[in-house]
Amino acid sequence: MLKKQKLVAVFLVFSLIIGILPVSVLAADTTGSFEATGGMVYYEIDDAAQTVTITGCDTTVTAIEIPNSLEKLPVTKIAEQAFYNNTLNNPHDSLTSVKLPSTLTSIGARAFYGCTNLSNADLAACTELTTIGDEAFSGNSARTSVKFPASLRYIGSYAFNNCGLTNVDLSGCTQLLSLGESAFNCNKELVAVKLPPNVETISESAFWGCEKLADVNFTACSSLKTIGQCSFAEKTQKSCR
Repeated sequence: MLKKQKLVAVFLVFSLIIGILPVSVLAADTTGSFEATGGMVYYEIDDAAQTVTITGCDTTVTAIEIPNSLEKLPVTKIAEQAFYNNTLNNPHDSLTSVKLPSTLTSIGARAFYGCTNLSNADLAACTELTTIGDEAFSGNSARTSVKFPASLRYIGSYAFNNCGLTNVDLSGCTQLLSLGESAFNCNKELVAVKLPPNVETISESAFWGCEKLADVNFTACSSLKTIGQCSFAEKTQKSCR
């Protein structure tokens, strides 16, 4: 009898703990995968938000076409370091092309960091994209151009550092108020930049080390308040580095 009472007491305590835990703790997010050229791409469903986040792919993948929805839920995020190119543990040297979905709202920090052969990852179709995280495309040396959507609000620090960009046209990004520190740092082939009309801050070293940059259009920048130190400095200027 006593043993039975103890079991009932333990059950009641356990039930009480379960009752006070948030739903997000109790329900594990669902994971899945879909096929791409050369391997599989992996994703996670946020059961609370009812959205999908792309979390990574096999190192053998060469091209990815991410659909607008998976399991009838919108694909809204690329996770931090999803395709991070670590040549020792998680190499993504094979990745050359990614078609991003129109439903995408954010690209996490270092999502495509170091993908040196990624030449095609067009943002133009991402009409709901608001955020490009820190170092998201840093080191994409094969990439020569980017089309930015009008919805963009935030470009993180070093987001396009050391890429192969030749032109940067942000003139259509009417909601973009600031450029992150070193956002386009060391794009050595960059020759021209068009800035958005509502930009208020160009952070420190935003275009530092862009040695061929000769054309920067400020004419539409009626709200510009701050240009950070070394924003447009050449690498040879010792006062900046």
